[in-house]
Amino acid sequence: MIQYILVAGICLTLAWTTYQDFTNRTIRADTLIIFMVFVLAYNWATYGSVVFFDQALSLAFLSMVGSIALIYVRYRMGSFLNWNKAIGLGDIFFIMIAALGFCFSQFLLWFNLSLLFSLFLHFLLRRKAFYGSSQLIPLAGLQAITLVPFYGFERLCDY
Repeated sequence: MIQYILVAGICLTLAWTTYQDFTNRTIRADTLIIFMVFVLAYNWATYGSVVFFDQALSLAFLSMVGSIALIYVRYRMGSFLNWNKAIGLGDIFFIMIAALGFCFSQFLLWFNLSLLFSLFLHFLLRRKAFYGSSQLIPLAGLQAITLVPFYGFERLCDY
């Protein structure tokens, strides 16, 4: 029963994250903290300490991808100081927290599919003038859209 409440809390937090990212192009820190608490509580209530190895693998993978991205930003923009023009802190923290919610193989699948979905939706919404004058892409909001059905489907398969 507690798992259903926690999954509902995760889904509501993801909906709120999407709303914040699309309207303000920022995600508040308290939203990310609440999201992290729900994810960790769900994992602890469902799996116990078994997922710590998978979480470490996911965070190591993100560190590798982040390092490669920083090298690319350095090459493309000429300085490490311009990394915040490429991706926001809210996006980074959102992805890190999402990594804590899956086993490693599921995280890799979600991470790649959500980036492809975000790219597709970005090009679709950009043509419809949905973004207005903002040049920022709501990456965490777009990834949260993919996380809700992905997270729900994985949890339904667990039961």
